[in-house]
Amino acid sequence: MSNLTQFSGYGGYYSQQQQGAAQYAYPKKKFPWLYAVLGAAAVLTIGLIVYFLFFMQTSPALELSSPSIDIQTSPGDSATSTVTVTNPRKSTIQTNLQTNLPAWITIDKTSLTLRAGETATVTITASPVADSQTTSGSINFEGTDVFVQINAQVLPVPQISLNVPTTSFTIYEGEKRSILATVSNTGLSNAVNANLSITGIPAEWLQMDTAPFTLEAGKEVSKTIVIDIPEIAETGNYQGLLNLKGTGFSQDIILSFSILPSVGSLTVTPSDISGTKTSGSNIRLTIENSGNANLNSIVLQESSSLKASLSITPRTVALIEPGQSSEVILVIDGINGTKNGNIEVTATDTHGNTQTKFVTVAISVT
Repeated sequence: MSNLTQFSGYGGYYSQQQQGAAQYAYPKKKFPWLYAVLGAAAVLTIGLIVYFLFFMQTSPALELSSPSIDIQTSPGDSATSTVTVTNPRKSTIQTNLQTNLPAWITIDKTSLTLRAGETATVTITASPVADSQTTSGSINFEGTDVFVQINAQVLPVPQISLNVPTTSFTIYEGEKRSILATVSNTGLSNAVNANLSITGIPAEWLQMDTAPFTLEAGKEVSKTIVIDIPEIAETGNYQGLLNLKGTGFSQDIILSFSILPSVGSLTVTPSDISGTKTSGSNIRLTIENSGNANLNSIVLQESSSLKASLSITPRTVALIEPGQSSEVILVIDGINGTKNGNIEVTATDTHGNTQTKFVTVAISVT
C-alpha cells in the first residue's frame, strides 16, 4: 500500500503514476472549453506573427516620387524642387521631417499626417548666399527608414553685362526704330535662364524675343528690339525699363524717348515755270514728301487762265510716303501767246492737316 494513495473525490486508491495522470486529466474533464480557447489563441498569435513578418514588412512605411533631388542655383538667386510622399499602408502614418542640411536649404513642412493612400508634396528651396558651398544632405522621415537625398550645387555667379548703343532718342508718330541690345558673359560659368523684357512701354508697340536663353562663358549675343509707334499716338515723353534677368544675375537699363507729331511736308519742283515754250511740249513736275508722315489725296488744279493752255496728267495722286516722290506731266497746248497763272497742289497728311503749294506759270507759247 506504500505505493498507493487514496485520491479523494474518486473513492479509491491509485499509484503515484496514476495519481499524476488523474491530476492532469481532472481540469480537462472539468473545463473542456479551456483547451479550445488556449488552442485558438495560439493559432491567432502564430497567424499575426506570420502576417507581420511576411506582409507588413514587405510594404514600405512611405513611398517617394524620387529617392534623391538635385538642385542648382547661384548665390543671390533661389531654386525649388519637390518630392511627393505617399502612404501605401492601410492605416494613418504620422511622421516628423528632420534634415541635416545648411540653413540656406529649407523645406515647407516639418511633419506629415497621411491617411491610408494619401499623398503630400514637400517643397525644397535652395537660396545660397555669397559664401555658400555645394553640399549634400537628406530629409529623414522620423520613425521610418525612408529618406530623401538632397544634392545642392552652388554655381559661380556669371559676369553678365547688358549694353545698348543709345538710351535716349526721339521718334515720330508712325515711325519704327530698331535697338540692338548686346548681352556679354565675361565670367567663368554659363548664364542660364537669361531673358530680356521691357516694362513701361505698351506691349503692342514692341517686337522682341523674350524666350529664355543660355549664354556660355566668354560669349555674347545680340538681341533686336523694335519699337513701332502707331501713326496716331499720344505725343510726349516716355520711359521704359529694359531688364536682363537670369539665374544669379539681373541688370536694368532705362530707355527714354520722346514721340513727336508726324507731319507730311509737301514740296513741288519746279516752283515756277517761265520762258518760251513750244506748243505740244512737256514739263515735268516732281511732287515730294520730305516729312515723316504720309501725304494723301494730292490734287493738282490749274487756274482758269491756264485751262485752255495746259493739260495735267495725272491730276490726283493717292499716296506719297515719307521720303518718296511722284511725277506729274504738264503738256503745253493752245493758242500762241503769253500765258500767266498758277497750278495749285494740295495734299492731306495722316492727321488731316492740309498743305498747299503753288507753281507760278508765266510762259510765251510759240
